Amino acid sequence: MMDRKCDAEMELDRSVITLKSICYKAVLLFILGILIAPAANAGDMKIFSNTNKNRVYNFKAPTFKLTRPMVITRIDTYHWNNQQGAPPGKIGIKGVGSWRAQGWPGMYNTPNANWTVRPNVRLEPGVYTIVDSDPVTWSQNSGSRGAGFAEVFGRPISSQPSQPANSGSVNILPGKWGSNWGDLQLRFEGDNLIFDYLASEHGKMIAKRIGPGKYKGRWAEDKSNKRCSIAWDNRHYWGNVTITFTSPTNFEAQWGYCNGAQDQSKWKGHKVK
Repeated sequence: MMDRKCDAEMELDRSVITLKSICYKAVLLFILGILIAPAANAGDMKIFSNTNKNRVYNFKAPTFKLTRPMVITRIDTYHWNNQQGAPPGKIGIKGVGSWRAQGWPGMYNTPNANWTVRPNVRLEPGVYTIVDSDPVTWSQNSGSRGAGFAEVFGRPISSQPSQPANSGSVNILPGKWGSNWGDLQLRFEGDNLIFDYLASEHGKMIAKRIGPGKYKGRWAEDKSNKRCSIAWDNRHYWGNVTITFTSPTNFEAQWGYCNGAQDQSKWKGHKVK
C-alpha cells in the first residue's frame, strides 16, 4: 500500500517538473524574441500599429495616415504563416518605393516571422498604403480588420514644420506624373528625388535639391542615341538634368547629354490626379 502511494507521489512530482520545464521554455523563447527584435532609433515615435496577440490568418494591404510631414524610419510586417515564417522579401509604400527586408524571429522563435525595412523617406500629409512582396503569408485577423499586420515608425520634421521637407517651399507629392517625354513615377529616397520612366526606355532620373523646389542630377535609360564615357546606375547612357517645380503640380526642366551644354532640351511635367 505504501509502495503504491509513493509511486503516485513520484509520478505527480514528475508531472509538475515537466510542466515547469515547458513553462520555462515558453518564457525563454518569448524573451529571446523580444531581445532579438531591433529597437527603434532614438527619438522615433510609433505612428501606426494594427498588430495584436489574437489568432492570425493569411491577408489586405493596410493604410496609414500622416497629418504632418514625417520621415519614415522603419516599417515592420508580420508573417506567422502557421509557425513557418517566410523568407524576407520586400516591404514598400505604394507610389513611393520598396526596400529589401531583414527577417527576425517571432513568437516561439518562428524564423523570419517579422520583416523590417528602414526606408528613411520623407512623406507629406496624406494616406499611404503599405505593400508586401509576400501577401499570401502576411498575417491578419479580425482585430486588424483583415489588413496585414504592420507597424510604421517615423519622426516629425522639426525644422520649418509648415513646409514639406522634400522640396523646400514647394509641396511636391510622390506618385504618377505626366510629361512631354512620357509618364513618370516620382519618389523620394532620403534627400534624393527620383523619377522612374514608365515608357519603354526604362529610364531613371535621380537628383538632389539645390534650392526651394529646384533639383539637379542625372538621367539614364536603356536606349539612347549618344553614349557618355562614364557609366551610371549600371547604364551606359546618361546626361544631366535641372528641374524646377513651379507649383505643387508642375515642373519645368532642361536636360542634355553628358557634361556639355549642347543639345539642351525642354522638359515639362504635371502631377496626375
